[in-house]
Amino acid sequence: MKRLILLALVLASSAGAATIHIVEANWTLGGPLTVDGTGTDGDADNVLALAELTSLTAVYDIAGGGTLTWDHADFLLGAFGIGPFSGTYLFLAQNPGGAAVIASAGSGSSSAQVSDARIGLQDTASGFTAVPEPSTFTLPGAGLLLAAAARFRKAWSARTRPSSK
Repeated sequence: MKRLILLALVLASSAGAATIHIVEANWTLGGPLTVDGTGTDGDADNVLALAELTSLTAVYDIAGGGTLTWDHADFLLGAFGIGPFSGTYLFLAQNPGGAAVIASAGSGSSSAQVSDARIGLQDTASGFTAVPEPSTFTLPGAGLLLAAAARFRKAWSARTRPSSK
């Protein structure tokens, strides 16, 4: 199953204006889950809190038709944050009908769950974004440096050795 996470967080340095667009795919049953919002990073901390957003909606596509939606007021104040790095977020919402969504992402992985007892729906999504860690580059880089040093040493010793005639 194909996984797609797209997080566009645009912070204009002077005004602090922000636009959020998150698409979480790779669901077991339906999906995707799309989250859109706008606001202002009022405290200039590069993290969007729920109180800093003027609009926020989430829409989950139900397999076989229909959608579940959550509006700004459905998101829980203490369980919401969009971080300063692409793909870093946490939110929890429950609409008046009882449908709930929880999603989080960070450190190259994401997970989400949607549930609605009225229609017997429970769906999950999870994925891993391959983001190489610095150590991934260190080992091959060290190997290349050692190989280059060995070649240089061999060439240097061949030049400085007196010829035996």
